[in-house]
Amino acid sequence: MLVSIYHLQDLERTRARRQPVTKPQMLVGRDARCDITITDDAQVSPRHLTVAVRAVGKDLAAEILVTPLVGATLVNGRVISEATATKLGDTLQLGNTILEFHPDAARQPSPIPIRPNAYRPVLSANPIENTFLCAIRANPGDAAARTGYADWLEQHGLGDHAMFVRTAAHLEDPRYLAGCDVDWRAITSRTPIEHCTHASCPGGWDRLSATTDDDRARTCGTCRRRIHFIHDHFLVGDLRALGLPLARDASVATLRDDE
Repeated sequence: MLVSIYHLQDLERTRARRQPVTKPQMLVGRDARCDITITDDAQVSPRHLTVAVRAVGKDLAAEILVTPLVGATLVNGRVISEATATKLGDTLQLGNTILEFHPDAARQPSPIPIRPNAYRPVLSANPIENTFLCAIRANPGDAAARTGYADWLEQHGLGDHAMFVRTAAHLEDPRYLAGCDVDWRAITSRTPIEHCTHASCPGGWDRLSATTDDDRARTCGTCRRRIHFIHDHFLVGDLRALGLPLARDASVATLRDDE
């Protein structure tokens, strides 16, 4: 990906410069330590804004998240005051300087491989349990379905499973993971959404909308992104490095900043 940088009055872009986007998150400003440095515009703040490459949709196509820090920032002529998702080709103005992000035809980024998980018509051989699981999968935030399923689990001697369904206790106590597989957790978990900077993010895996083609993928009703339930340590690290939102299975330990 490349970013074109030119003056607001340079409509022909005769003095435009192009710079490759080499990091998933870049700081833009007048300070020489910024990743994208603008030294010829006094209206640009030393640390004006950040831009981050994010994913959108099923195919993880590139999208730019713009976060203003200090000073006015406009996207396509509109002033923004919070993190705002933009697409390639949109104009980003800070001071008298315009930034435009474009794909690099000679070097297309490789998407992160997230293996799809089939949408299973039957989730349990027990018809009663299957009814509960299908109801929760279709509407993860359905409190009545969760309560009914938790009661059913307790009646069948599965108290730890019931606690998993009722609360987010499994995020702190690994004993609640015993005996339940990742496919079951992908439907019943209440793990938080990580690495989302939208102020109105629902915040939890159980607060996203169901999909109809993947048991480990849901859609955010706010930003319309497709969020994946990830239980692979290395894939969690890859997505985190790119600043992409995800739902981390509780069986995967929280990564340290140096991992």
